[in-house]
Amino acid sequence: MDGLIAVGIILLVGGIGGYVSNKINLPAVTGYIIFGLFIGPSFLNILTDVRLEEFSPFNSFALGIIAITIGYELKYDRLRQLKSQVLKSFLVESLFTVIITTLLVYILGLELRLAVLLGILAMTTSPTGVMAVLKEYNATGLFQELQYPS
Repeated sequence: MDGLIAVGIILLVGGIGGYVSNKINLPAVTGYIIFGLFIGPSFLNILTDVRLEEFSPFNSFALGIIAITIGYELKYDRLRQLKSQVLKSFLVESLFTVIITTLLVYILGLELRLAVLLGILAMTTSPTGVMAVLKEYNATGLFQELQYPS
């Protein structure tokens, strides 16, 4: 499959996924992920593993743009004002994620050292999906206040 056709398929399927997701009152990101799963190697295999590897530079580029956009919108003065709240939230959520994931995976039968590794990996997910949902729904709260103080 030609690279340009693959890009077209990704854009078309992503657009449809976002549209369908919005129609059933879910964030567009949910549709992107679900529809991407269906065209990927796990289901329909329209885009093979080899083809997906070719998109690695585009993935890095897109994540870079998203990260810069998030950084650009953060307000340092507001972040400084809320530093204790942000620090507490970060520590509690991070520790909670590591502990719960580790315990669940260990209970399901994985050895402890691998369960701990998966717990740590669960904590290190990218915030881009969360930020996309917050923007899409004009959510309010601590993270939005860091970007758009009232």
